[in-house]
Amino acid sequence: MTTAKPFAAGKLAVTVDQFAAFVEETRYDAGSVCNTYEDGKFEDRQGRSWRNPGFAQTGSDFAKCLNWNDAKAYAAWLSRKTGKTYRLLSEAELEYAAARLVGGSFDWVEDCYHDSHVGAPADGAAWVSGDCKERVMKSVGGARLAWRVSTRADYRSHYDSFRVARTM
Repeated sequence: MTTAKPFAAGKLAVTVDQFAAFVEETRYDAGSVCNTYEDGKFEDRQGRSWRNPGFAQTGSDFAKCLNWNDAKAYAAWLSRKTGKTYRLLSEAELEYAAARLVGGSFDWVEDCYHDSHVGAPADGAAWVSGDCKERVMKSVGGARLAWRVSTRADYRSHYDSFRVARTM
């Protein structure tokens, strides 16, 4: 793959402490319902959030229970705060950079979900045309990179995290 422009991607997913700084400064509401695996089943649970995903975490752990909308809001805040434009990676950029990235379960990407890559931008840009009710989550780390999921932009799960990128 080639990209139209060089980019830098966060080696790590956004941490609990980083997301907490965003919430503290903006008073952003990242919800209080998250799909977690407890008592032998997955289900949406009240009182579960990035602050309490149902398991112990530290400030340096990857923030979980965040949806695509939360990730976009964080990137917009980081852009305002730093004066540099941050964004979510495209699916193609994530695949390209995956060998250099560390951990994370599923990382939200900018792309709308399509059943195949036929017609996808050839320059590595995010594919944001068509029906964008479903977004792409892509695995990094333990799961096979080719595995991707179609998910609503408002879905929160204790597996989900994200990282940001910047066009250079």
